[in-house]
This record gives sequence, C-alpha cells and structure tokens, in this order.
Amino acid sequence: DTARAIDEATHAIKELGLVGFMIDDHVNALTYDHDVFEEFWTAIEELGAFILIHQFHPTVVYYRIQDYFLLNSVGNLVDRTLAWCALIYGGVMDRCPNLKICLAHAGGYVPYALDRIDTGWEVWSDSRGNSQDKPSTYVDRFYYDTVTFTDTQLLASFAELSDDIDRVAAQARVEQAQARLAQGDDAGVRAELAKALARTGLDE
Repeated sequence: DTARAIDEATHAIKELGLVGFMIDDHVNALTYDHDVFEEFWTAIEELGAFILIHQFHPTVVYYRIQDYFLLNSVGNLVDRTLAWCALIYGGVMDRCPNLKICLAHAGGYVPYALDRIDTGWEVWSDSRGNSQDKPSTYVDRFYYDTVTFTDTQLLASFAELSDDIDRVAAQARVEQAQARLAQGDDAGVRAELAKALARTGLDE
C-alpha cells in the first residue's frame, strides 16, 4: 500500500523525528523499478529520508535451493544486487537524484559484478531500461555499509565502490575497535581507535 507507506514515512520523519527506515529488497516479489513505487520514491526524496536496504526471508535463492542456509549466505547478496540494478535500470535514481539509499552487506555482489553488468548494458542497448548511463556510473550515488567478515573482503569491495579506500579502511578499523571495546577488550584498543579516528577525520 504505497499511500500508507508514504503516510507512515511522513509521520515518522516530520512528527517523530526519525531520519530513515530499513526496507526489504522487494515488496511481495515486486522490485523497486515497478510503477507502483514511483510516488513512494518521490516522497522519500522530498522527505530527505535515509533508506537502508536489507533483505528479509525469503530471498530469491530460497526458490532454487533451501538447504545449507544458502538462502542467507548467498541469497542476501543476490537480492541486494538485484535491488541495485532495479533502481538504476528502472530510472529511479535518475528521476530521484537526491535519494539516500544504503545497500547493506557492502552492496552484495555489486562490487564484483560491475564489469559484467556494464558490458551487458553496453552490448544489449535494448535492455538498458530507463537508465541514462552505464550502471557503474551510479556507484557513488549509493551508500554502502562495511558488514563483511574479513578486512580483505572489505577492501576488495570498496576498491570498486570508493575513491577514498584509505578512509574506508580506517572507518572499518574504527568499527572493529569499537566492537572490541563494547566486549570489554581494552588492551591497547583505545590507542588503535584514536589512530583510526584520526585517519577518518571523525571524532570519538
């Protein structure tokens, strides 16, 4: 119900003081390029709301294989990549250029599929949808969290997604140090945190 979603978003932002919302990669299997969501994206842009896209069960992988927890470990990242593509190919990011959308789990498979997605866009011109440029040019229009499980994976992701890889790596170290402090590990962590914060330009 798009109208109700807009009403709730408006109430939350203007009356409750919220700054954003978390949503799934789709709504009842409809991706966000569908016409039914057009008014929603327009309203979200006008509200200046921050949107975090994070999967919920079931992911698309669930319908192919339900064993081995692949619906999560693989499916989460697949769904994130599909959501990213839908927003670009559907023209949403062009019609609403000021949207603030964050893709959870470091953008899913987006960093590793950019070359292939761009090639498809360039070769099959009749499949470009409503996008005005090749997909990789939209990378910096999105936000990405740093939820990966190794530093190597994080740096590989953001080598494709960020021009400021040093700052991204420092931010990751900040989050790791803060997590260790929260768990009571104070041995040398505060010094690490101070050094990382200095690299990011942020304050503790």
